[in-house]
Amino acid sequence: MRKSVFVAGLIGLLLALVLTNYSTAGVRPASPPRNTGPQMHILGQYDGPPQSLPPLEPALVADGEALYAKYCAACHGANLEGQPDWKKRLPNGRLPAPPHDDSGHTWHHGDMYLYKVMFEGGNGVQTAEQTGMPGFAGVIDGREALAIISFIKSRWSLENQLYQWEMTQTGH
Repeated sequence: MRKSVFVAGLIGLLLALVLTNYSTAGVRPASPPRNTGPQMHILGQYDGPPQSLPPLEPALVADGEALYAKYCAACHGANLEGQPDWKKRLPNGRLPAPPHDDSGHTWHHGDMYLYKVMFEGGNGVQTAEQTGMPGFAGVIDGREALAIISFIKSRWSLENQLYQWEMTQTGH
């Protein structure tokens, strides 16, 4: 009796699997929409397809260049080159101002991180006092911050712009 119940259950399970496969045969999941803009998917953490790299607005980049010269160039260099030996700690324990060009690490961070550092100072972990990076909240507004970041991005290689956009999209 036990054996016949087991066999009947096994046959029922096999029948259910066959019917399930038969009913879904030929049905394919919808393909994700194609994205024609430049894209790079590095982390594999999207719930959907990567979004195209947004264009940099020339007027915003031009405004950002002037604002960068006014607020950032004294420490980070007129050509975004940073201070010499920027990876080597100074006697006071601080690191020199890093470059914002391709040789630095700014492009490793998403937009929200860049805004946070720009407005609050510090480096996201240490305070402005600990790093020497002042916060510019109350000095510049959101559009001016966007302009500065746009100018900095305009100086990166396309590969680094794409990587940074990936960081922005994934919340890094």
